[in-house]
Amino acid sequence: MTSLYALILGIVWIVLVYKFYAKRVDQKIIMTDPKKTTPAVMYMDGVEFMPANKNVLFGFQYKSICGIGPVAGAIFASNWGWLPAMLYLMLGVALLGWVHDYTSTMVGVRREGMSLGGMSYTLISPRARTLISIFIYFNLMLSFGAFAVMIASNLTVPTGPLGILIWVLMGLLAGQ
Repeated sequence: MTSLYALILGIVWIVLVYKFYAKRVDQKIIMTDPKKTTPAVMYMDGVEFMPANKNVLFGFQYKSICGIGPVAGAIFASNWGWLPAMLYLMLGVALLGWVHDYTSTMVGVRREGMSLGGMSYTLISPRARTLISIFIYFNLMLSFGAFAVMIASNLTVPTGPLGILIWVLMGLLAGQ
């Protein structure tokens, strides 16, 4: 399969997932109301709560779901080839990643912009907030550890360091 076919297949897959699966989840499960005021408007303070352009919000969501995807996908590809990387990106993002991010965001929006810790405090107890905050902390540490292991394993492949060097140079050139 040439990269052009892989790109076209990926685009068609994402469009189909959006048209059928994402809209169904939004309308049947989340049941969003576009007329409802968001916490960004209700509590606008110019610091934590401020309305944003829909394109900016799309960028935030895209960055969130794609945070580890392009890096992990590239590492999978360098270690095992293009098919596992493509399956990881297409199935993981389309069926799992965005659903998790979108539903957790919408739960926060419905709870007046609260974080998961704040919601657990309000809905359950102060102890629940402490426990969920500890869980989130250790979950993040495990995620960072897994990410570090993926990068380290990539360095054992002969072509791995060159790929990482290219990523670093691209970041420097982009001003990040």
